[in-house]
Amino acid sequence: MSDLGALALFVAILAGTALAFAGMWKTLAKAGLPGWGAIVPAYNLYLFWKVSQSREPLLVLLFVPFVSVFALGFLCVQIAERFGRSVLFGAGLLLFPPVFWVVLGFGGSEWKGDLGGSGELDASPST
Repeated sequence: MSDLGALALFVAILAGTALAFAGMWKTLAKAGLPGWGAIVPAYNLYLFWKVSQSREPLLVLLFVPFVSVFALGFLCVQIAERFGRSVLFGAGLLLFPPVFWVVLGFGGSEWKGDLGGSGELDASPST
């Protein structure tokens, strides 16, 4: 690969990463959480776990090697559902993050969850 091709690939990857982070930032803000948390490693997983309103075992599985890929896929599907999107949209969050996180964050989707006044998860089922 030529130097110019390598530079173009680097710039494309950097732009895709920036788009994905911008969409994640906006998505967290829609859920009432700090958007800047999207760019902090490990803390972002915790915040997205809160948005998904999943149980504690999923949070632990996000830090187990190999298993974390499946846990992250499940988390993306749950996040998509919390925003009124389909399972396929959740798969898109995992497989094509620059596109799907931007659509979720900057689109018309609204978060359909409740963290409660104290920031704790609401254990009651949503309607």
